[in-house]
Parts: sequence; structure tokens; C-alpha cells
Amino acid sequence: PRWFLENIFSKYKTSCKILYLWDSVSDKPDNISNVDLFDEVFTFDPHDAQKYSLRFRPLFYDDSYLKEVDRHKSIQYDFSFIGTVRRDRYDIMQRLKKSAQEIGQRYFVFYYLQSKLMFYYFKYLKKDFVNGRVADFSFKSLTHEQIQDVIEQSKIIVDIQKPHQIGLTIRTIELLAARQKFVTTNTEILKYDFYNKNNIDLLNREEPLIRKEFVDSETVSVSDDIMTRYSIGYFLLELLGYENYNDYYDFGD
Repeated sequence: PRWFLENIFSKYKTSCKILYLWDSVSDKPDNISNVDLFDEVFTFDPHDAQKYSLRFRPLFYDDSYLKEVDRHKSIQYDFSFIGTVRRDRYDIMQRLKKSAQEIGQRYFVFYYLQSKLMFYYFKYLKKDFVNGRVADFSFKSLTHEQIQDVIEQSKIIVDIQKPHQIGLTIRTIELLAARQKFVTTNTEILKYDFYNKNNIDLLNREEPLIRKEFVDSETVSVSDDIMTRYSIGYFLLELLGYENYNDYYDFGD
């Protein structure tokens, strides 16, 4: 709350105060109410950056995703999805699974919910997952190592952002570091400096299908300069003012 921030900042009047927003203002409207208390405010959402005159800075990856992998030896799945399930994600993935079965694609899908109580709440009160079964969901999340194992065993990873989310998910940045091909429902990906049609394809929310040509294509290397700028080290240097890069995204100016 604002009163708490004002109380803390009153004790450290000469300190530099930096805020990073990893949620869109449309999702967390209260976030914007306190930006005047900070010296620098960054956001992962390029539209929010323009609308509220904030500094744009995408999310980051940690170095564990940079591990070299011989994918030709480890592949088990044409595509994989791991994520906390909301209605839109569930519906899209159920349609994608159906289309994959029709053309013989192999996949790994992991639906996570915080508890069985959440499952029953969404299914019977919110009317989400109407055809879902308890057995379709896991109530224990995968470990970081397990997630990396699935990524290494997959040709493609599926990324589904919230319906109105503009900024990239952190999974997108982690896949960039892992040099992993992926499909995403976020059309804004086309405007980022690392976008390459050989590495990233768009997924239609209404008729999701992963094209065989994309599954079978080879990845194209992303330059070391671009990769470095999405690392957690560079992220921190930029927030602290030691680096300043403005070309992550094509604002069309």
C-alpha cells in the first residue's frame, strides 16, 4: 500500500528507488498508482511503457537455461506444454491435443493447479474445465530440473499468454536462452529483436495447430549480443543504470 511505501521512503530520502512491473496495468491497475514515488519505473509491457511514459524492459533468463543439449539424441516429443491452467489455456490445449492426435504428433502436457479445491471451484462454480477430470491435473508443480528435462526432450514448447497480455512471459525468454523453438499465442513476439520465423511460430487460439514444417525445421542461432541483453545480469545492470538499451521492441516510431 502507498502509506507503507511513503513510510519506508521517508527514512531513506536520498536513496534511488526503482520499480519493475512484471504485470500489465490492465491486470493490476493499482500498480500505476504508486509510480510517482519512484525515481525509475520499468515495465515488461511495451504498451504500458508508451501509455504511462515508463521505461520498457523485457523479463530475463537465468544462466541455467544456457546448457548445451544434443537435441537429436534426446527428443521424445514434437511439442510440450507446462503451465498453471486457466480456462483459456485449457481450452486451447485441449483443441491442440486433438489436432495433434489427428496428425500423429507426440506431446507432453502438464496442467498444474494449486489444489483439488481449486479444480472443483473452477469446474463447478466457474464452469471452467467442464469436461476435465481430476486425473488430468497435477497439484504438485514440476521442479526446475524436471522442466528443463522436458524442454530438452521436446522439439517445440507451447507458450500461451493471458488473453489480453502484451508483454512476453518469462517462459518465452527462458526458451530463447535454451535455443528452443516455440509457438506462442502472443502476436507481439513479431516486434522483438530476437524474433526469427525459423525459431518462433504463432499459435492460433481458435484453431491451434503446430505446422509439420515448423516441427521439422532447424533452429537459427540468435546473436550473442542479443542473448546477453536478456540475461539476468544485464537485466540488473539496466535497472541500476549501468546499461541502457532501447531496441528490444519495434515501437514503430
